[in-house]
This record gives sequence, C-alpha cells and structure tokens, in this order.
Amino acid sequence: KMSPNSPAQPAQAVEFEPPLACVRRILKTCLPASTNVGKDASAAFCRACGIFVIYITACANDFARENKRQTITANDVLAAIKELD
Repeated sequence: KMSPNSPAQPAQAVEFEPPLACVRRILKTCLPASTNVGKDASAAFCRACGIFVIYITACANDFARENKRQTITANDVLAAIKELD
C-alpha cells in the first residue's frame, strides 16, 4: 500500500460540493421570487458549483506555480477567473 504523498501514486480526482443549503440560499437571492427550483436542479447546481471551485483552484494553482510559489494567493484566484473571460 502506498502512502498518500508517494510520488508514484497517480493523482486522484477530488470531489467537492458546497452545502445544499448555501446553494439554495444563493439561488433564492439571485432568481426572481416567482422561480421555484426543484431538488434535482438544486443538486445539479451543487455539483456545478463544486466543479467550478475545483477548476478555479487548479487554474489558480497553475498561476502560483508559474511564479514559483506553493501558496495560492487572492491574485492567483482573480487571474484564474479573468482567464475564464
């Protein structure tokens, strides 16, 4: 069995989903009051939010590594978001 920090071990996909209550609160705030969001749609938004966070984190990490740093800064995150445009 390999240790988690072993360089020979392939990188595994990280799963992340924000809490459903937080996502529903954001949806309620951003959508018109007359809009209803179903449970399956809320779950899909959670999954999409998680994928977005992982993608931005990976891009921000690339910016940090380009600058020979191991710590991701706010500027790295902002640069990753600007890269989306």
